[in-house]
Amino acid sequence: MDIRFETYDHIDFDTWSALWADYMGPSAALVHGSVHQHTFSRIRHADTGLLGLLAVTDRPVGFAHYYFHPSSYSLTDACTLEDLYVAPTARGQGVGRALILQVAARAREAHAPALHWRTRATNQAAQALYERLATRTEFVCFRMAL
Repeated sequence: MDIRFETYDHIDFDTWSALWADYMGPSAALVHGSVHQHTFSRIRHADTGLLGLLAVTDRPVGFAHYYFHPSSYSLTDACTLEDLYVAPTARGQGVGRALILQVAARAREAHAPALHWRTRATNQAAQALYERLATRTEFVCFRMAL
């Protein structure tokens, strides 16, 4: 599969939101539409800190959202991969791996000490890929709703 990577400069909200809705699944309906619009706007404007990368063949087939942030373990910012999505028709063809490696390259260019991400414990297919690219940490994630 011939993949190129693009920023969000040339994608419209409707094209992105179709991918985003599939990524979010049923929980997309639980989030107000203005939040989806705001997320898209933030990614389109890099000065907000939330960055986006599209995997494109003849059309967008995946995305990665990531951001840089201070690290208490380094003199430089670390990088977190926030969202990673590959359309079902493009899965198993190296798109997810390529997106992760593209984000890692950008993090490396920024002298980040690490690229971090997390996934659902039930997402075994993704974990199989991640374990080929990175080290599983011993940390457990917690969330406090506010």
